[in-house]
Amino acid sequence: MQQSDCAINFASYVDKAVLIKCSGGRKISGVVKSFDDLSNVVLQDADELIDTTSADGEVSTRHRKLGVVVIRGQTITDVCPAHLKPVAGWPTG
Repeated sequence: MQQSDCAINFASYVDKAVLIKCSGGRKISGVVKSFDDLSNVVLQDADELIDTTSADGEVSTRHRKLGVVVIRGQTITDVCPAHLKPVAGWPTG
């Protein structure tokens, strides 16, 4: 097996709330509990954030409770602390 090409240092996020952007536009928030050499991540208290845009252009975010999840490292495109707003380039819908 190869190590992931992911340059994210998950060690600094253990036991901290994060927002993870995945390929395909999914956004998942939760607390990092564990990770491995392939950048697979275990999140506790995870929520999927689902953005919808109304006819008048207003964006609203719905949360779907997931619980404990494992996210494949190959699908992770970005990570930020959950208390920060996502930077430009994060999908909004």
